[in-house]
Formats: sequence, C-alpha cells, structure tokens
Amino acid sequence: MEPKKGKIAVVGDKNNILPFRLIGADSFEIQNIEEAEDTLKRLVEESRSVIFIDEKWASKIPDTFSILRAKSMSAISLIPSASKENQGFARELLRKDIIKALGADINFNA
Repeated sequence: MEPKKGKIAVVGDKNNILPFRLIGADSFEIQNIEEAEDTLKRLVEESRSVIFIDEKWASKIPDTFSILRAKSMSAISLIPSASKENQGFARELLRKDIIKALGADINFNA
C-alpha cells in the first residue's frame, strides 16, 4: 500500500507535538508505552506519508520502532525530545543509518 500523500502524523508529548499541530499535521498525544506502540502501529497501517515520533517515546519502544521503521513504506523519523532524558537514542539511530548508507562509522564525539 502506498503512503497517503501529504498525510503527516506526529506522536509524542503535548509540548513536542503542539508546533506540528499548528501547521496542520495530525498530532497524537501519548501518555504511556502502550499508547506509543498502538499509535505508531496504527499510523503505519494507515500508510501515513511521514510519521514523526518523540525521541523519548521511541526510545521506550526500540524494538517496535525499529521493526516498523524497517518494514513501513512511511518515512518514520524522530523529533528531539524536550527533555534531555533520551537524547542518545536519536544519535545512535543516526549513527546506524550512516553506517548502513556509507559502510563507515562517523565519530560524533569530535
């Protein structure tokens, strides 16, 4: 199934999804891990064009996030969390994507 053209969804805490809501994206505020998994799965099933998920919540469901990201036709990406709680998750994901694309690791600590 092809992604729904122009359909953007954002999943996360109220503070992180509000700016996207203001520009017309469908936003889904979540309160717990079960909601995060269920919402992400449903949005993938709906074939959204782009799905942004708050880094904080993606880091709490890493297996589900990775599986859906790998098999979905939707572009699933992280948005930085307002808290500093899980900022390493996005960095590690980016590092893995670069290794996959380039076949080489890049030193983020430089």
